[in-house]
Amino acid sequence: MQRNYYSLLIQRFIRPIKFSCMSASSGKKKVKNPRISKVSLPTVLSVQKKRKFADFVQNPIIMDKAEGEKKLCLGKVIYLANPVKSQNDKKEYRTLQLPNGMRVLLISDPNISETEPDLDSSKGVDNMAYSSAEEEESETEGSDEEGENDDCDEEEDGSEGETDEESEPEPDSTESNGRDSGLTRKSKQLNKDGERMAAAALCVNIGSFSDPPDLPGLAHFLEHMVFMGSKKYPIENAFDEFLKTYGGSSNASTDYETTTFEFEIHQRYFHQALAIFAEFFASPLLLPCSMKREKEAIDSEFQMALPSDSCRKQQLFASLAKDGHPMTNFTWGNSSTLNLAGDPEGVELNRRLRLFWQEHYTADRMTLVLQSKHDLNQLEEWATSVFQGIPSASDQPATPPSFKELGFPFDTPRFKQVIKIVPVKDVHQLCLSWALPSQLEHYRVKPLGYISWLIGHEGRGSLLAYLRQKVWALDLASGNDESGSDHNSTYALFSINISLTERGMAEIEQVIGAVFQYINMLKTRGPEERIWREIQTIEDLSFRYAEDSPPVENVESLSEHMHKYSPVDYITGDTLIFDYYPDVISKCINALQMDNVNIMILSKDFESLNICNQVEQWFQTRYEAKDIPDEWKQKWCKIVEEESPFAIPDPNPFLASDFSLLEPPSATTASSVPAKVDCSESGFSLWYRPDSKFRIPKAVLNFYLVTPIAVDSAQNAVLLELLAKMLKHQLMEKVYDALVAQLELAIHHYDRGLVIKVSGFNHKLHLLISAVVEQFVKFEQNVVVEVFDALRRQQEKAYRNFCIKPTKLVTDARLALLHTTHWSILDKLEAVKSLTLNDLKLFSTRLKDSFDLKCLVQGNYSKEQALEVALDFKRKLQEKGRLDDHALPPIRICQVPLGDKYCRIASFHPSDSNSVAVNYYQVGPTNMRQTAVMEILVNLMEEPVFDILRTREQLGYNVYATLRNTFGVLGFSITVDFQADKFSASHVDERIEAFLNQFNLNLKAMTEDDLKTRVQSLIKLKQVPDVSLDEEVSRNWNEILSEEYLFDRLQQEIEQLPLVIGNSKHNEDHSLEEDHKTKLRFLADDGKEVYFIHDLSELRRTSLIFPPLKTFNGLPPTANIQ
Repeated sequence: MQRNYYSLLIQRFIRPIKFSCMSASSGKKKVKNPRISKVSLPTVLSVQKKRKFADFVQNPIIMDKAEGEKKLCLGKVIYLANPVKSQNDKKEYRTLQLPNGMRVLLISDPNISETEPDLDSSKGVDNMAYSSAEEEESETEGSDEEGENDDCDEEEDGSEGETDEESEPEPDSTESNGRDSGLTRKSKQLNKDGERMAAAALCVNIGSFSDPPDLPGLAHFLEHMVFMGSKKYPIENAFDEFLKTYGGSSNASTDYETTTFEFEIHQRYFHQALAIFAEFFASPLLLPCSMKREKEAIDSEFQMALPSDSCRKQQLFASLAKDGHPMTNFTWGNSSTLNLAGDPEGVELNRRLRLFWQEHYTADRMTLVLQSKHDLNQLEEWATSVFQGIPSASDQPATPPSFKELGFPFDTPRFKQVIKIVPVKDVHQLCLSWALPSQLEHYRVKPLGYISWLIGHEGRGSLLAYLRQKVWALDLASGNDESGSDHNSTYALFSINISLTERGMAEIEQVIGAVFQYINMLKTRGPEERIWREIQTIEDLSFRYAEDSPPVENVESLSEHMHKYSPVDYITGDTLIFDYYPDVISKCINALQMDNVNIMILSKDFESLNICNQVEQWFQTRYEAKDIPDEWKQKWCKIVEEESPFAIPDPNPFLASDFSLLEPPSATTASSVPAKVDCSESGFSLWYRPDSKFRIPKAVLNFYLVTPIAVDSAQNAVLLELLAKMLKHQLMEKVYDALVAQLELAIHHYDRGLVIKVSGFNHKLHLLISAVVEQFVKFEQNVVVEVFDALRRQQEKAYRNFCIKPTKLVTDARLALLHTTHWSILDKLEAVKSLTLNDLKLFSTRLKDSFDLKCLVQGNYSKEQALEVALDFKRKLQEKGRLDDHALPPIRICQVPLGDKYCRIASFHPSDSNSVAVNYYQVGPTNMRQTAVMEILVNLMEEPVFDILRTREQLGYNVYATLRNTFGVLGFSITVDFQADKFSASHVDERIEAFLNQFNLNLKAMTEDDLKTRVQSLIKLKQVPDVSLDEEVSRNWNEILSEEYLFDRLQQEIEQLPLVIGNSKHNEDHSLEEDHKTKLRFLADDGKEVYFIHDLSELRRTSLIFPPLKTFNGLPPTANIQ
């Protein structure tokens, strides 16, 4: 029997008030070319479509065998050496080679348990709409906060390379507490009843180096096309739908020499998913109709990357290779390169795509990793039965493509130049690069790791400490990130990236001279075994006590490692250092010469100087390339001969040596959530939970200094950010050894105060905490005006660069409308210009006089230790107690007014066509039942919104729905990243509306069994256990930051979800029909007669405000637990 469950989901709780935001976009591009990674939740299919899919599963199309093209190999499985693992790794491993030549690593995790939550005591899982015998397919999309795909190397939002900085929730911190997305993708609790996901990854030893010269981007294009249906499972979007229905997700990426595909899903459906997954490689459809759409997706992906300085620099760097070498390839592909002349219908492109697949996607070039709770014998049976059908090219294993015979790619005059680049962002960056012979064969020595450890050091006597002392630089990163662009079979890149100050930019010759002076010290001293042993010890400890990574990440990395390392080193090859060969290290150090360096300088100043008149072909990057001036080299030689201010690091005092574990609490006294510790200290709250699950000698201590002055003004909001940056800047030389010794320190601003986090091996953790407190106490005495000026200018640039990012800018505008104490990025940009050093000193003093302290301690600490450390932290910072009685204002959220309203955000990067539309619908104050209903609604919406607006209509590369909890006020949004030269803002908005109307109609056909399946999947997703101590702490800490304190939130949500089904018969007379909607939109164009918002603060001032939805006494509001 069918019921109108959509009416239940919409009408009971939603007053769909909407605004859409349009602004210029900034895309990013990883070294890999990522296929959209979509969030793992169920889709909505019409009954008709589901019946067709069920029929097709029961009666699959039989694969046609193309004689003479690929060959099935029948024979015996060959067992290979099993990889070495950590003594604390409880997983079991088996390595084998299938008769078709595919190498396989099987991982059985015995710690995984599975239980099926029962939604109805009279009906089990067998009554679900999709039984375990049915299979589906599809593609998955990511609904990360604002959905930004980091498509290139890590690129700070104007922070000029602060690589040690925790990824802050700026400026959306009020919603970035783990629930703004509303999608709990991984288990957060319930270890007793939950399970981890099963995961698989397949890596093909082929990538963009193999692109034909006349078809740049073909490897990337094939990566997109593979998942678009197979002969046995032909429905284009079915795999994605199958994964989402059972809590899964998929992703893929193209590198220079490999292409990797991975997915995760609930354990019960792993075998079915493997069967569908394998067919993509055995017999992909590669249909012309899918091809046309995916070409648009490839082009949108490239267009989104155009404003990324990392991507632009990377492509310019590739152009420096010698002609004819595949390093010069344009690996992205776009609508131009994937259109062959004289082939308007794509017939020839389709033929070439098939030939590329037939030649390269053979089993003997593939590695496969499977990880699940199943035993090794079961996994082996599945691997052999499912993946044996992927043909090999011949009876003999194919030789992987080799590019070594093409020679060293960067032995060219154009590489050994100084290149000045006009960046998109307002930055001053210096990048020194050397191209060395490939070091893959020396993975047991890792010579570049040794050099990077020394050059990148930030302690006393280091290069960065010297540059900071001169106020020439703020940050430095060095080394090789092991990606295909940095390290492949033809070369290894070693880079030193320095974030310069204005003063450093003016003294750039001196800065480079200091780099060569430090390198000269390393050459003179030669490799030192003490340093090597210390690095080895640190890496050994890190490996020994490493916490599990999510299965899908684990299988992805291991499948790629299998192409680099011998079987015994599959796990350790990327991490451990085995052999001390000083000659190998010396050879690399000696290769860092003045006459073979490439220098790239990025500065906005070059734009006004009008000196960059060369243009890179693909990204249109403006640059100037010239030979390095002889006078520069002469100056560097003089600097090298001067007395060196540098020194090799002393032995590390923070290295742990005591790894004993505290006795875990008994089963009768153990709590699954942090408990509040009794303490009479005023303005002090401590939550504590000992580690009884992960059993590692580590602890996490988080401190939140909550102060009313943080939200007093835009100036104070900026000063809070500057305080965090300055304090960390002061600390780095003193505590860098601690960070090297696997301790972690994060200092950043939050919405209502300052957050300080310390974690790592508990033995020496107190030393790090003491160093932080000691420095903070003396903060005002140690502030240097030159450093303050440099950081203030950097922060001003960060705000300007922030405005380039569309989704961040739109989020900022939305919060400026909703949050009564949110200071917008433009408010901060104006405020930062006039701040002085004295302002910062006064603010720091006031903060220490006015804060209340909230702490969370978890791990290998006793309750007594936790209380002692936390109280000591507060009392040293606040010796005289809390002197400022200024009350903390309540958090208030505005009610979005009814009616059609639009707001326009002008592009901060006029030449960039990338735009974003975000339609936000406010629901209202929430409770646990409403949250459950809304979460189901958004989960049901996720896959079809991607399938329709992205895959079919090709509006943009990133399309997703997101549940938003803004301090207790629920809403949801639909986001579309699009190009303004392809679609107008009003068209995108209209298509979003059309989708919601169709979504309304489709959901009316939903049966109770269908809804139960989705609820079941969501429950299981919430039951996946935390995979690490950090993950558990992060979830609990978010409850403290949000001031809701519902540490058992997931359990409460799980209890509420089945009740949604039980109450679904009532109140079916409302929906998202057009006459029920009120709209508030931000538009970039169109001349419609609508109400435009011109002043966000005025709208906020005149809006109704919801009552306070938070309490600040450590107890959650009653409304949140009803």
